[in-house]
Amino acid sequence: MEKQSSISFVIPVYNAEEVIIDNIEKIINNRKNHSIELILIDDGSIDKSSEICKSYSLKYPWIQYYRKDNGGVSSARNKGIELASGDWIYFIDADDMLMDNAIDVLVDLISNNNTDIIITGYDTNKLTCEERKKAITKKAYEMKLLTLDSRYLKKDKHLNDAFLLWTCWGKLYRKNFLIENRLLFSSDLTLGEDIFFLLNCYDYCSSVEVSFQKTYFYNSNDNSASRGFNNKRVANTKNLAELYSKWAICQERSIQYSVKKFIVQRALACISKYYLHNQNNMDMDKKISDFAELCSTSDINNAIKEVRYVQFLELRKLAPVYLVSLFLLKNKAYRRLFKLYKFVQVY
Repeated sequence: MEKQSSISFVIPVYNAEEVIIDNIEKIINNRKNHSIELILIDDGSIDKSSEICKSYSLKYPWIQYYRKDNGGVSSARNKGIELASGDWIYFIDADDMLMDNAIDVLVDLISNNNTDIIITGYDTNKLTCEERKKAITKKAYEMKLLTLDSRYLKKDKHLNDAFLLWTCWGKLYRKNFLIENRLLFSSDLTLGEDIFFLLNCYDYCSSVEVSFQKTYFYNSNDNSASRGFNNKRVANTKNLAELYSKWAICQERSIQYSVKKFIVQRALACISKYYLHNQNNMDMDKKISDFAELCSTSDINNAIKEVRYVQFLELRKLAPVYLVSLFLLKNKAYRRLFKLYKFVQVY
């Protein structure tokens, strides 16, 4: 009898005592007779998460618990990749969960599938991915452009959901594909690590299958690291610019220009998401000088110089704001830029 392909569900856990039980129970209730495993990576929790996760691992032999020193979600996911014994890996955030019958859908998707990455649909309390019966196949080159640049995303008739493209969760990764190509999450990024991981994955595969069947429920939280105030945003933006600039060197020209636009947008996001956030207590002069220093770093400065105005024209309602923002950036008129962003948030 042919061996049934198995899935390793990896959940990084950090101080998630209020949500992790529902997440685990959903997987238990969905498991049925499928060959799966659940790996709970405790990233140094100081609440009752450790106790909860350990109790489940003692009760169910197919649940694996591992505790490590706090190192962030990237290091936790990387440990999950290392420990996984399944043929496929599927990441879940601790405060999210699987959809009903998700495991049935996922097991069906991996049967006789020759691709290395399968993207599935999601649902949430705020946004919803359109569910379709027919799956599509996208070339890896297309996936890079769609992920990096809204200009390509808005023109695509089949795959125009940025949220679906920017997250590592809700996707199946063939484990051997990740291991053989040494594909891991960057520990240098505390925001946006998902996107960079996916772009690196696309470097090593020819195509990606996209199934619009919903398997993942995303618990939208306005206070999450990506949406709320994060005092590591500026440092993260510097690291992001350096990593993406190095990655883009070997990419085609269209991707290189999209990377420059991507870097500029992330730098501008620091204004509304960090400097002008109501939790930032720096005085205005300090904020402006700090932002000027950020823009002077070589990778961000090069992106500002080389990005083209025409790249922002497709943003429609936001296009005028971005065009003015880019003009002010190129002319280092940071104080005027901050005045603009007091009235208009762009991100």
